[in-house]
Amino acid sequence: MDEAQQIDHLINVMHQLQDMCKELNKQDSSRHMIIGLMIAMIISTPVPDITILPNKKTQYHTQVGIA
Repeated sequence: MDEAQQIDHLINVMHQLQDMCKELNKQDSSRHMIIGLMIAMIISTPVPDITILPNKKTQYHTQVGIA
């Protein structure tokens, strides 16, 4: 699986986890099973080794003018 496919898979898993979180709030849900499935999904999902934000640390200087 290349990095693009891993990112797509990671996004898909995150959407599924969001849906499962909504299920946890329902009274009739099996919370233990849902939490177990969520943990299994998190552990088994490969995370690509990429940098989304640049590594450079940019310092922003603000100047205060005297009126």
